[in-house]
Amino acid sequence: MNSSEEYTDPLFFQQKNKEHHSEKTFDIPDPETVLFPPKPRVISGNSKEKSIQSTLISAIGFILLFHFVFDWAFIDIIILTGVIFIHELGHFFAMKTFNYSNLKIFFIPLLGALTSGSKKITSQKQEAIVLLAGPVPGIIIGGALLFVAKNTNNNLISSAASIFIFINIFNLLPVIPLDGGRLINTLFFNSNTKIKKTFVIISIIMLSSYALFTKSYMLIIISVLLLVSLKNDSKNNAFKALLTSKFFNTNKDYDEVSNKEYWLIRDQLALSESSYLKYITPGKYEYSENEQIIFKRIEAILTRAPLEDLSVAQKILFSLLWLVAILLPLIIILNR
Repeated sequence: MNSSEEYTDPLFFQQKNKEHHSEKTFDIPDPETVLFPPKPRVISGNSKEKSIQSTLISAIGFILLFHFVFDWAFIDIIILTGVIFIHELGHFFAMKTFNYSNLKIFFIPLLGALTSGSKKITSQKQEAIVLLAGPVPGIIIGGALLFVAKNTNNNLISSAASIFIFINIFNLLPVIPLDGGRLINTLFFNSNTKIKKTFVIISIIMLSSYALFTKSYMLIIISVLLLVSLKNDSKNNAFKALLTSKFFNTNKDYDEVSNKEYWLIRDQLALSESSYLKYITPGKYEYSENEQIIFKRIEAILTRAPLEDLSVAQKILFSLLWLVAILLPLIIILNR
């Protein structure tokens, strides 16, 4: 019996929502007798021109807001923006090499920038390379500029070198959502939900402590976002575990889900989480006015785990590269 046949066991769907609606039952038909509507389409990403436009607009917003909030020289803000952009280009080109789609660089005012993209199947090796492709080239560039500045006594080049090195070393710290924290998570914790959750909590504590100690209060926003993400991940993992217990394979992406599977998962979402009952009537297979909310939640639940293609020796190699990238520039700076 395949997974979809097991998943459509009528006993699974003919149930009560006991937690919040103990007296309410739903007339859910036999899935084998229903002609299910097409599942919602995945809306394609922005065009290349729109992606470039959003990068430029967000960069300009980043520069202007940084200028008005912090007492930095305008040239230093331009250098900082350039350093962040080069860092993100490293991620961008690595993702492009591994055939990610919908690639986009977006600046986040007062916080930094991020590179987003999507791919059906990724691997530990690919994710590790993508994560290191941002900070490692930036540190190399910073080291080269440091050498040039030392031999030319050029203050502007020296300032650029310092920003390159600081930004990229900071990004390698073993704290989520920084590249270093995500690398450690990818190499060692990603397959264990409890350890990953513990690591995220430790990251939140460390990031919040650093923000308070250095009075970098904008970083508190990242801690709050991490808490929200942690809550959402816990909810999604609990729902995935429920689906798995009903013999549904959640280790696949949205494109691989049949129309029937989409609507049956949708039913279970309403039966499991009462907040969705305002959008969904289980057993009634019609689009809701808020179908986009439902679709986005189901899309978030259905994700493939990265392929575990790294040996112990390769994990050690990536870890050593990460350590060298942090320690080597620090040693160079201390011995100047």
